[in-house]
Amino acid sequence: MASFIPYLALAIFPIASIVPFNLFRFSWGYHHGLQKMPDDVRERAEKVDRFTWPFHKLLTIAPVILLMKHEGVSPRATGLHLDVWQLNAALGICTGLMLVVIQGLLWRLMNRRMGSLDDAECARGPASLWLLEFLFGAFSEELWLAFCLVGLRRTCHSIPLSILLTAIAFGLAHFPYGFGAFATASYGALSGMLFLWRSSLLPSFLFHFVGNIGSLYWARRGVAQLPLQR
Repeated sequence: MASFIPYLALAIFPIASIVPFNLFRFSWGYHHGLQKMPDDVRERAEKVDRFTWPFHKLLTIAPVILLMKHEGVSPRATGLHLDVWQLNAALGICTGLMLVVIQGLLWRLMNRRMGSLDDAECARGPASLWLLEFLFGAFSEELWLAFCLVGLRRTCHSIPLSILLTAIAFGLAHFPYGFGAFATASYGALSGMLFLWRSSLLPSFLFHFVGNIGSLYWARRGVAQLPLQR
């Protein structure tokens, strides 16, 4: 594998995350910069988001598949197999539930400090649509992460450096989260360690997917409790 391929792969997800498929948000940002959207404008932007997310996921996974074919990286090498699936599934679910507990503690802290959940987009919109987005999002992002790790290891990068580079790229792709991007980068590092440990995509995928379900649960629970706090 050429030495530049892993770095090319690392750029895929961060670039895909900033492509302005939502022209409504792009127009607002162009004219108003980082100014906060009014509630009615934000609601319209979020409605558009619910239809544009498949394009972001496709823009992540399609280049990865093309690079896999070009470099002769088999699906098995990126963890797409069901060997010892029971253990891998249990590991992914357990680590995901641990993440959900941590999220709950953070939500309690945020509610006390902020008293508002206006920035929690997943608190709004159909839950079924969010679950579908989480399902495809977790798979596309974890496959990207696994391919990056495989490429870095094949070009003689050490395990710590490979995990660090993928975690940084994962955090950059979530830069709109602000300080939360650092937490997201740590989740990416944990996903990378799970993949390298088990050589399977199943535990890291379930860790990611269960964690996303947890964020949905805590955001909607926070919204339900918010009137009681006022």
